[in-house]
Formats: sequence, C-alpha cells, structure tokens
Amino acid sequence: GVQAKFEIYSGKTAKGTPLWKLASADESSTGPGKTLRSASVDGALTVVFNTMDSSPYYAGKGWTATASEYTPKPMEVASVAATQTSSAAVRSGAKNEDIIGITVTTEGAQDPISLSKVKISLKGSGKNVDKVYLYTSGTEDTPVKETPIAEAVPGEGDALELVPTTAVTLGEGANYFYVTYDVKASAPVNAVLDAALTSVTVGGADKTPA
Repeated sequence: GVQAKFEIYSGKTAKGTPLWKLASADESSTGPGKTLRSASVDGALTVVFNTMDSSPYYAGKGWTATASEYTPKPMEVASVAATQTSSAAVRSGAKNEDIIGITVTTEGAQDPISLSKVKISLKGSGKNVDKVYLYTSGTEDTPVKETPIAEAVPGEGDALELVPTTAVTLGEGANYFYVTYDVKASAPVNAVLDAALTSVTVGGADKTPA
C-alpha cells in the first residue's frame, strides 16, 4: 500500500525547513515523540497531511499535539537520571555489556551547553571489568553501541571518570547516554556487575542524579 503523507515544516508554507515526516507505521500512533520548534521569525508551522489512499498498515489510533507560544531562553539542566539497562546474566569475557543508562534533560535552546564528563561508581565490579565505555544516541531514545565517546580502564577503588574526547553538545529535552562493560575472561560465574551514576559535568558544573 501507499504510505500516508504527514509532514511538518517551519514557516507558513511547505517550502520551509522540514521538521518531521511520517517515516514508519509505528509513528502513526506516536507522532514525532519530541518537541518541534519553528525556526521561522513569525513562529509559524505548516502541517501537510494526505491519506494518499494508504494501506491499513499505516493506519493508527493517531496522536495529539499541543501548540503553544514559546519564549526563547538559555539552555539549562532540568534533571539528571540513571536507570539499570539490563539485569541479564553475562558470560566471562563478554564485550560491551549494557550496565546503566543516563538521561540528561535540558530546558531552553539558546546557548547550548555541553557534557564534558561522567563520573560513576563501579560498586565493587572493577575487579571483574576490563574496560568501561560511554555512548550517546543524542536526543533519540534508541541505544547505540557503535563508536564510544569515552572509555576508561578501572583502577583501584570504585570511582571512575569517563571523559569524552570532545565535549558533547546537548539538545533541548532528553539526551541519552549509555555505560557498558567489557567483562574479564577471569570473572567468576557468580560475579555481580553493577554501577551507579555519581555526577555529570555539564556547562562546567557538576550535576547529580535526583
């Protein structure tokens, strides 16, 4: 079947900067899943919708959106949170195993700020870990483990810093980061792998999780 046309542009016509378009059947029920902000001087948005006699495959229950006036303001950190990304058993010598996810949420879009450091506690796992990696998927809540933005080798004690080679400029809203471990081949079968977020350094200031 034909996919419906659903697009949103910045400005008063569909010739403006594209902000979002329907790309999959999943989005027919979720929409963009993030805040869309017009770059037009007058703040206008243009929505283009055409069912195109589309296949039922692309039909969904729809989604709601709220349009509101926005006053630009400098970016600041609204919250920092960490979650356990996996509790599955892993084998000795396993590579790039998920440990924790980190979400840094910002408000405002002017003068974007950057993340320059992540501090974690290994919570006793260091003796069984060869290397620790930090990844980011930006503002997309989809874990990626292709190219780490930082890595470190555990030393004495639980404290460990992950420092990106280049500070990561944050986007407005939620920004996603992921910590993974390479497990030592000598790690015992019953070893527990864990970590806790201590703080992130954003805009030169340390921010702790709520």
